[in-house]
Amino acid sequence: MRALLAALALLLVAAAPAEQSLAERVAAAVRKARPDATVTLVDAHTVKIRIKGRDDGTIATDRIDQFCATSTPADCEVERSTFVRNIVTATVGDTTVTRERLRVVVRSDEYVAAYRAYVAQGKVPGALVTRPLAQGATAMLAADFPTATRIINVSDLDPLGLTVETAMALGEKQTVADLPPVPRLAQLSGKLIALSGYDYGASLMLLPERWHDLADAANGTLFVAIPSDGDVLVGIASKDELPKLRTYVAEQYRAASRGISPLVYRWSSQGWVVAE
Repeated sequence: MRALLAALALLLVAAAPAEQSLAERVAAAVRKARPDATVTLVDAHTVKIRIKGRDDGTIATDRIDQFCATSTPADCEVERSTFVRNIVTATVGDTTVTRERLRVVVRSDEYVAAYRAYVAQGKVPGALVTRPLAQGATAMLAADFPTATRIINVSDLDPLGLTVETAMALGEKQTVADLPPVPRLAQLSGKLIALSGYDYGASLMLLPERWHDLADAANGTLFVAIPSDGDVLVGIASKDELPKLRTYVAEQYRAASRGISPLVYRWSSQGWVVAE
């Protein structure tokens, strides 16, 4: 009987349909929403979308796939469903890159390296527009759409009549215009301030002159952490308090679906450095 049950279990497993990968779900949803689109599964984590009259689009699912590998099934499904819905909305809507849509976003160095690998493999056209921000984090030029963010490459700038330098300056100005001001020292006394709910919240770190004054006033005890783009932590911490703080930031980073950095930063004359 035990052998019979084991054999039956094997048959049921073999007959069960394999779960769709996120890339497959994206491809199927885009094909349904845009029958005129040519949708190609490049690999297990990459979808290429070609629509007449538009630049080709490449969708990478790596970050959500990595999140799902360590999250609960329920949390994973929320992220996957949201990702698919946003991609479909962006595909159906207007995807024209304009000056007004330019933003400067912050992403992890791992994200940037993976994107550059896609460029090298021909999966994504053109060179990225980036600059270093801090250890583990890079500033990137992007275009903002209602439900999606598209990373910009150099070739996108020619129709806009912008150079890399002028595009980054405009994108940075437009990004920080929608962000809250840097906290004042009095607001940080004995508190950990979490700036949440802002698109591109980590781009607050692009304001060196504002952080410089606050860091001076805090006598070297100011810290900033960006475990995710929507979860920026600002506060005052001594060296003795740093170990506990590092643990907390690392936990927030691991729990984020789009984590940026598990590190704690301080402002210095050299820019953002890892707090020691």
